[in-house]
Amino acid sequence: MNGFVGTRFHDHIYQDCSRGCGDSYWSPVNRDKVYDRVVKEGDSQRYFITWIRDCRYSVLVSGEGIVQSWRYETEDRGSCYIF
Repeated sequence: MNGFVGTRFHDHIYQDCSRGCGDSYWSPVNRDKVYDRVVKEGDSQRYFITWIRDCRYSVLVSGEGIVQSWRYETEDRGSCYIF
């Protein structure tokens, strides 16, 4: 996810995973492709996303749509793995 910092947030949001989801915010099992919530932080917005099961993270996006940072939003990262 650190590789996404400095890139456009919406470049990583796919409508489907037919071309693969390896560089998407959605896990292949998250077919709903919805944000858990979106919170305004100053001029930016933080998007909260569930990857799989109890693995959650958030992405801070500037008003211009650039990814500023990301962080885990779960205490137990044992279920956090990338396919």
